[in-house]
Amino acid sequence: MTKNSMNKAFNSLLPLALRYIGIFCLLFIPGKVFAQESQPTPHVYPEDFVTDYLADCRELAIAEGLLPEDADILCQCTIDKFQAQYSFEEYEQLSQEAKEEVGYDCFDELLFEDEETSG
Repeated sequence: MTKNSMNKAFNSLLPLALRYIGIFCLLFIPGKVFAQESQPTPHVYPEDFVTDYLADCRELAIAEGLLPEDADILCQCTIDKFQAQYSFEEYEQLSQEAKEEVGYDCFDELLFEDEETSG
């Protein structure tokens, strides 16, 4: 096959390839964009509550033996999870057991992350 015939073959296939790429973009990319837009946004708790929560949580976590940087990660994880799952009013109604469950989940994530970085 000569270079000229290869160029002709490529040029004849190019519109077909572009058509398939265009169809793919029309069918699949908007779904990805819409899926991202439909994700729930976290609830925003009062700023003073979040500040106090993080300070109290950090103090308690350090008293329980966590390093300060790990305490910060743990406490940020818990407030992020609460805000993602519950309105402020719902959070205030949560049982201590439900709040502790979120803490355990975040502690497991922190522990797993530490094992990955040290191993």
